[in-house]
Amino acid sequence: MTISTPRRHRERRTVLRAMMVVTALGGILFAWLNLYRGLWVASLVEFAFVGYSLVLLPVIGRTEHFKFWAVAYVIPWAGAMLAILAMPRASPSVFVWPILLPLVLHFLLGSRLGLTVSLASLSGAALLAWSRFGLPADSAAFTVTANFSLAGMLGLALAHVYERGRERSEHRLREIAATDTLTGLPNRNLLDETFERFCAAARDDHQPLSLLLMDLDHFKHINDVHGHAAGDRALVDFAHRLRSELRDEDFLCRFGGEEFLAMLPNTSREVAGRVAERLRMAWREQPAQWSDSHNPDPHTVSVGIAMLGSDGSDLDSLLRAADHRLYRAKAEGRDQIVAD
Repeated sequence: MTISTPRRHRERRTVLRAMMVVTALGGILFAWLNLYRGLWVASLVEFAFVGYSLVLLPVIGRTEHFKFWAVAYVIPWAGAMLAILAMPRASPSVFVWPILLPLVLHFLLGSRLGLTVSLASLSGAALLAWSRFGLPADSAAFTVTANFSLAGMLGLALAHVYERGRERSEHRLREIAATDTLTGLPNRNLLDETFERFCAAARDDHQPLSLLLMDLDHFKHINDVHGHAAGDRALVDFAHRLRSELRDEDFLCRFGGEEFLAMLPNTSREVAGRVAERLRMAWREQPAQWSDSHNPDPHTVSVGIAMLGSDGSDLDSLLRAADHRLYRAKAEGRDQIVAD
């Protein structure tokens, strides 16, 4: 959702930077302790990762490719942790760290990638524990192993279920924010994103892209004479007509008030004009279901057409051109199409 996603990114960025700072401080401490104990390899790994954390810390604060750098950090972090676990003289207490991994990885990487890296890390930690300590020899060792294993599996399950639920909720909220509740069509929130995608495809494939800007004629009259409920019914009926007349690959949205917009990929100006004319005639012939009168007022639509390239290379230019032609259609009597 356009509101929650930036906030989520800020939270992830803050957590990752805090993780880097804690890793750097803890790495310095444990690197000196391991150096004192004569664990040169472990100390070298920790010092190297301290340096890596300090180098990436300013990058995370300003990068636009957060997920890439998050992966670039947490996977080596998990690898360094497993490398230390594999060292014969490493303290058994370091095996507590893999239990925290699923929480961190799901939060930073999302449910799918977080689950994949978590399973790989926990499996690696389990194999290293088995190779270092073997199977539990007594009840005390079995209790310790069982507690670590159950804590790891529970942490993984909770992290994955929570993140999956959060992602589904965010996706649903994004859909709600991008949908006009009256007509069920997308609203303007998706317009910029969709235009960029359609525009890139049109340029890559050397195909035309046309835009229709449509306005229901005499809409104020419908509201004033028949009531706002009738006006809402007219908007819903026109949205249904749009869906039935246009293709699945066309983008439709309620542009605002009684205005609607359609983007038609792989459609020239001439073809767009024929599509608009078919829509105009279909709307004239559709019964006015919002009126109780036996002789309902005619309902018509005016359309302005713009085309990528000849009318501009960005959305603002196309909207200005289409809006200017829509204004001409209104000024010249309504119920018509202006394409150039």
